Amino acid sequence: MQLKKVLAIVLSVVMLIAVMPFAAFATGGFTVGENHYATIAEAYAACQPGQTITLLEDVTGPVQFNRRTDSTITKDDVFTLDLNGHSIIAPSGQHALMLCMKHQLVIADSSEGHTGLIEASGNGQAIYLGYKVGSNYNLGKLTITGGTIRAVARAIYNPSSTCRIVIDGEYVNIVSTNVDAIGINKSSAALEIHKGTINGKENGVYVYTSNEVTIDGGQISGDKAAYIKTASTLEISGGTFEGTTSAIDYRGTKTGFISGGTFSDDVSEYVATGYTGVKDGAGNYVVASTAGYEAKVDGVLYETLEAAIAAAGTGATVTLLADITVASPVVIAAGKDIKLDINGHSLSGNIADADGKKLVQVSGKLEFVGNNGGCIYNTNVAGQGHAACQALTGGTVIVNSPIHFGDSDTDMTNANEVNRGCGIQNNGGTLIINDGYYTAIDANYTTGAWAYAILNCEGDTTVNNATVYGLGLHGALGCEEGTFTVNGGNFAVNGANNYYSLYCDGGAFIVNGGTFTDNSKYGVNYVGTNSSTTIYGGDFTYSSTTPFVQSSSKANPVVSGGTFSSVIPAACCAPCYEPVTEPNAQGKYEVHQFKANDGANITVDDTISQNFYLDDDFYGAGAYVAIEYNHNSNASSTTDVRTDVQALNTLPELNDGGKYDGNRIFSVMQAPAQATEPIIINVYANQADAEAGTNPVKTIEYNTYTYCHEIIANYEGEDAAVVKELAESTLDYCAAAQTYFGYNTDDMATKDNAGNAFYNVVE
Repeated sequence: MQLKKVLAIVLSVVMLIAVMPFAAFATGGFTVGENHYATIAEAYAACQPGQTITLLEDVTGPVQFNRRTDSTITKDDVFTLDLNGHSIIAPSGQHALMLCMKHQLVIADSSEGHTGLIEASGNGQAIYLGYKVGSNYNLGKLTITGGTIRAVARAIYNPSSTCRIVIDGEYVNIVSTNVDAIGINKSSAALEIHKGTINGKENGVYVYTSNEVTIDGGQISGDKAAYIKTASTLEISGGTFEGTTSAIDYRGTKTGFISGGTFSDDVSEYVATGYTGVKDGAGNYVVASTAGYEAKVDGVLYETLEAAIAAAGTGATVTLLADITVASPVVIAAGKDIKLDINGHSLSGNIADADGKKLVQVSGKLEFVGNNGGCIYNTNVAGQGHAACQALTGGTVIVNSPIHFGDSDTDMTNANEVNRGCGIQNNGGTLIINDGYYTAIDANYTTGAWAYAILNCEGDTTVNNATVYGLGLHGALGCEEGTFTVNGGNFAVNGANNYYSLYCDGGAFIVNGGTFTDNSKYGVNYVGTNSSTTIYGGDFTYSSTTPFVQSSSKANPVVSGGTFSSVIPAACCAPCYEPVTEPNAQGKYEVHQFKANDGANITVDDTISQNFYLDDDFYGAGAYVAIEYNHNSNASSTTDVRTDVQALNTLPELNDGGKYDGNRIFSVMQAPAQATEPIIINVYANQADAEAGTNPVKTIEYNTYTYCHEIIANYEGEDAAVVKELAESTLDYCAAAQTYFGYNTDDMATKDNAGNAFYNVVE
């Protein structure tokens, strides 16, 4: 009974085998469905749309997929190549997989260990999309969802085809050990990266030209993670980009194409509106939405500007992320030292008298930075003295950014702007302006006060470059106390009721340069009591109805340089200067410095009298002279160097036949042994400068040696030989005295300018 049962089972198995298809027992390293093929080429030729070629063994390349001209295939047909843990490896210098197709090819790897590999060495590419059959290039789409694509040269290279490359697999690994992991150089090609790891030695992704580049994921690295020269469509919304040199090297003109992702360096110039890059704990820049945030400091977003300023450490940069309207002043407290990047946004507020009327109030140190511009303005128009920004006592404001202060209108010409008062104001601190745009706005042009684009109330202000538009009642620049120095910039005043380009009432203007265009009602300059305006340079343009000096002048500016629309009044010229009444080639008028009728000589006896003649008319009635020399004319006594300060007009008059000839004379008596000791004469425009030892009009350094040496070296009159002999004898006489008394022998009267023997050495 048992034997019959066993025989029945065996018989059933034999019958089952007999009815199975023969192909199930066929051998071959490649399958398409249930069919086996001996070569990958045979499998590809037999593969139909929607089917998969599966590798059962490793392949030696190059492998060519070419069904570009197959009329039975359309661009929507999808073929799949499953590496199944196996490899396609080409001999050195050859491409591993060459594609010329019009269909879609998906490269996958279903192996558990994700060990599928396509590899080339030498100068061959692992996947080459420039393969052409006849005149036919690749038109298809390549999607990689699995496997490692590796080469010494480019791992994937499309030099000429319109193929779309899609990288979309968690276990995709694309590597070039020498150049670019992915390279594209075809204007009608496209690249999408969603998942995967892409690493190149030079560039992770290299796009010389392409129709479309879209990246929303993946890990991309290289010396430059992504080098993109041109792309018609360029969008980066995710992914990690790590570059040794740079994360993104973009050579095109697009902006705002990054709305997400993590980058090894700052990519702010490419970030889309409404997004920003913030540093994470590893020092990378993460691009995130700014919705709901007003500012950022390094890697942290803050809901309010106040919170960002409070959190910022010394030297940190606070960056605005949106247009902000504040309800109370922005305060930079004493001890706070930060930078502020307006970042193209606006900072405004309705700040009234109770809040000090200044939108940004600085008692610490605030530096405006960034290149994106923006504006700061106060919307309150109910009172006077408003300002966009103010440096308080002890505070420092530095502007190194093209921000608009006091104006939200970029052309700076709107008479109905919202800000009233100053663009920026110094009230006891330090204000340094190296850039920026400043507007004084006064409602209806006619009322109010302190309507200056830049105002120095106290402290010191320096403008090295600025664009100033004065629409306010008073005009462009105001100085009420302290010193206001202008080294350059463009300054304009325009309006029927505007006042002046330079309004000084209690302080001091020093103008070294700048371009001033004034169409105001009253004049270019106002100089009040106990004030001064000194103009050393600049170009001033004004109409015939706008005088250079205000009509009810309390004082005059002092001019020693610059160009002007009219002849400068003589009363405004600095000492030693006079107006030029003929225009220059540009039709402007200048001032001219004339020379003083000064002179000097010596009288030699037992002592030497060094006589100096100063032009009293040239230096002016208020001039002072300071004379520094050794008052002890006894060579054996201790040196006594002192400085005499006295009014020039108190010195004796130089008379010629009993007639005063315009010179004052003073003499210094010295022993012959003192011939090389210097006498220093400084002439000052006024007593205050003389006593302070500042701003000398002229400096003369003289001694007997200099006087005689000049004669010996340069005198060419008819009696030159006799005069030179007298000068030589004088130096001999002085050197003999130095030797006899042992005085100042290290600086002999007979030396030359190099310290060597001049013409004779006295033994």
